[in-house]
Order: sequence, then structure tokens, then C-alpha cells
Amino acid sequence: MQTKSISEVTEGLIGRGETEQSIADKVTANGVKVTQGTINRIRNGVIREPRYSLGAALIELYEGAQ
Repeated sequence: MQTKSISEVTEGLIGRGETEQSIADKVTANGVKVTQGTINRIRNGVIREPRYSLGAALIELYEGAQ
């Protein structure tokens, strides 16, 4: 598996039809509180190293969507 940055993971979810809000909702439903604004900042590279729990939740969501 090719290594992806967290912004690439987020962009990949967007490319599969998710919105920033739907990503935030799914991650929050899995127990990691996050807002759409934070997802946007990750997607745009403003936040390059989110907290571990958030990064792990995004990767899990991405891998589950494949």
C-alpha cells in the first residue's frame, strides 16, 4: 500500500463522494470529536499532524471505503 499523507486520505474520501461535514459526522460517531472546519484544515494542509486518534479514525474510514 502506498503511503498517503492525511490530507491525501481526506481528499480521497472527498473524491468518493463524502463531504467534509459527512466525514466529520462519521468520525464523531466513532467516538472522536471533530468539526467540519478541522476536516477542511486537514484537507488543505493547514493541519499536517492531527492528533493520533483523529488521524487513525480518518485512515480507518478511508480504508473501509475502498
